[in-house]
Amino acid sequence: MSKTPGAFSLRDLEGEARSFPTGRPGLVCFAKEDCATCNLVAPILEAFHRTWGAQADVWMVAQARDGAEILRDRHGLTLPILDDSGLRTSLAWDFESVPAVFWTDAGGVTAPVMEGFVKAEWEVLAARVSAAL
Repeated sequence: MSKTPGAFSLRDLEGEARSFPTGRPGLVCFAKEDCATCNLVAPILEAFHRTWGAQADVWMVAQARDGAEILRDRHGLTLPILDDSGLRTSLAWDFESVPAVFWTDAGGVTAPVMEGFVKAEWEVLAARVSAAL
């Protein structure tokens, strides 16, 4: 079932305001630094950003600013990392665990959420994004 989880505006680690939706397709991933699975998928998200960033927003939404900085530095991330230390956006998007990944259309409507890491699911996501773009 598709849904629109809600608009938000958060600052990235450089202090730039980022608002959702943007009018472009997007991949939004909620993550925490102390989550082993989030650390596993961080390089995959970076690869998605490098591959599709010109055509779609690829954002990580971090649940703690200091953890976001650690993730960025640990993995050499260049994708926008947004600070949701107050957890307002995380709670509004209604998922159970991180990483929680949402593929959205230009208007912010999401496909079903994907949580955790199952290789086959991430392969399907990559194929879906590639086909859409």
